[in-house]
Amino acid sequence: MVLFGVCLILEEVHPFGTRQILVTDFWHQYYPFLRLLHEKLQNGESLLYTWQSGMGSNFFVMMAYYAASPLNLFTLFVPDSMLRDAVTLEVMLKLGFAGLFFAMFLKGTFRRNDFSLCLFFVMYALCSYILGYYWNIIWLNTVALLPLVILGLVYLVRDGKYRLYVFALALALFSNYYIGLFVCIFAVIAYLCLCVFYVPLKSLPVRTLAMICTSLLGGGLAAVLLLPTYFALQLTYSVNNVFPTAVTFYENWRMLFANLISYQGPTSKEGLPNLACGVLSLVLMGPFCARQRFAYEKRSLGSWS
Repeated sequence: MVLFGVCLILEEVHPFGTRQILVTDFWHQYYPFLRLLHEKLQNGESLLYTWQSGMGSNFFVMMAYYAASPLNLFTLFVPDSMLRDAVTLEVMLKLGFAGLFFAMFLKGTFRRNDFSLCLFFVMYALCSYILGYYWNIIWLNTVALLPLVILGLVYLVRDGKYRLYVFALALALFSNYYIGLFVCIFAVIAYLCLCVFYVPLKSLPVRTLAMICTSLLGGGLAAVLLLPTYFALQLTYSVNNVFPTAVTFYENWRMLFANLISYQGPTSKEGLPNLACGVLSLVLMGPFCARQRFAYEKRSLGSWS
């Protein structure tokens, strides 16, 4: 958060200059809806409907996509003249939470608490994806919560504790259901990987049932927002769209690998996907595999025996 704030000062972003971070969709879509939410909160108006969009529209559904972040509630205490600066501070806070939650994930998963946490949580909080899409404020919520969801999944698989996973998943889905969908997909993949390390074969059915039930419970807690949004989306123009039937690659794999090299400018609108958190992660892959090989084989044999 501090590093990003220093960058904003050096780039002369308001109130330290005449520039702003409200660019592209942030300026044309997100900020107007945030301002409308700000007005409703300060004036005590209904969050279900608005007359300021076309001939009137369902504001609850728009809020579910554009403005469901819990941090937006703090704009209630901010005057209109300072809302833009408050939103800039909110972006900084989300980057700070991304680093904090990733540090919690590392500490809880690997059970260590040293300076390496600082190194790696900064790499996550300032990775190419976040630097390229920091202006896409509606997606930052769930990106920041992803490490907390996976930490909850580790606790569920390894220790049989479910509370963190349920509430973190519910908050991720509530904050933005669009990115929340990809969090659910990632959680399924992470669960399969964690089972190799922590779950004996005889306990696999019980753990899988627990994972399914807790995932449904997390989704159920967010259903107050998800269900109205789902039914409203059935009335949109794109409801009849279908998934493509052929598998194609948009970019050459060589270009994707080259994008992992440090000092590459992150994609902010169109171009290669932002896959990198720095070349250091690739350099450390070799020592990690060499160190973990024998421990991995020992754990795998013990887990599946």
